[in-house]
Amino acid sequence: MIPQELDPPEHGKYRRVFVRHLNRHTTERITAAITTLCTDRIAEFAPRGRCELMADLARPMQYALFSALYDASHETAVRCAGSTTTLLHSRDTTARAEAGRALEMVLSELISARPEQGFVGAMITSGESLTDQEMLDMAAMLALASLDTAANSLGFAFKYLAEHPQHQHTLATDPELTTAAVEELLRLHSVANLLRTAVTDHELCGMTIHRGDRILLSPTLAHRDPRAYNEPSAAHWNRPTQTQHLAFGIGAHRCVGATLARTALRSAITSFHAQIPSYRIPPEAEIKTTCGVTNEIHSLPLVWTDQHDSTHPGNSKLDPGRDIPDMEHNPTRAFRPVTLGPQLRNTLLYKRSGGTGGGALSADAALKAP
Repeated sequence: MIPQELDPPEHGKYRRVFVRHLNRHTTERITAAITTLCTDRIAEFAPRGRCELMADLARPMQYALFSALYDASHETAVRCAGSTTTLLHSRDTTARAEAGRALEMVLSELISARPEQGFVGAMITSGESLTDQEMLDMAAMLALASLDTAANSLGFAFKYLAEHPQHQHTLATDPELTTAAVEELLRLHSVANLLRTAVTDHELCGMTIHRGDRILLSPTLAHRDPRAYNEPSAAHWNRPTQTQHLAFGIGAHRCVGATLARTALRSAITSFHAQIPSYRIPPEAEIKTTCGVTNEIHSLPLVWTDQHDSTHPGNSKLDPGRDIPDMEHNPTRAFRPVTLGPQLRNTLLYKRSGGTGGGALSADAALKAP
């Protein structure tokens, strides 16, 4: 998929298109729209005393994000979101193939319309002489990013906050801490795992990586390394290395939408605590999370009927200490875990033999990545 499966310098011309589109003006415009949406949505469900955060806030936020990025309708965003969820999280290969074709059809329609606005318009007028197939690949890349990661990042963030009421209080009383909180919450639950293809054979920590093997790196597990972070499973808003995490990737493939993602999360968290300063997960709730190319939280019920309820918010059927998505539900179960040392920033690596794909990050390059 372009440009994820390309190395510099070929990667450069495609990345430039993303960078130009996700500029400061676009980020500010989309952030304003998302802030309004979050404020309005929260005002609607706040009097109810409960919500299902994913359905009531996180996914509507992502529909708005996609619509703003593509200058597309809400209906188009919903259609693409269904395909994206299946592509990234289903274990059914037939369903994934059908979802891929459905997403391709919608995006092809957007490209064929030759719009002047939105990301498709930016690709057409980029001056990079992109073919329709190249634009389709790039459009799919942005769709997958905009219709999955922000919602799940918000879901995991609120799951952690609901289980740690002391942090709810600090964010409600001091909204300026939200910027630092977003960095810590992204570190604790980095939903985008890094998928790469080895371009050379390499021996690493007793594991032979063969050319063509697909490698899945989990930033969430790397961020729990006590050699890299003091009290790694705890959130500290004053952590001195708060921006030193891998939630947005590393090197040439670092996410170009990082600023937009941060501001969207900040808007949602600030708006929520301004109207609902205290909340919890109901005791009967069963919270299911899964791990794959991206990590997913399926639903997150929250209640705040009694603001003076001293019951610990983490009293759901999911072990509050188990923050990492369940590897048993990983749709890429063929991956074998290999714990690395200080290399790859203490990242846990999953290796699947027999993988195919284009060029990406070689094992040697990974070790040298900043």
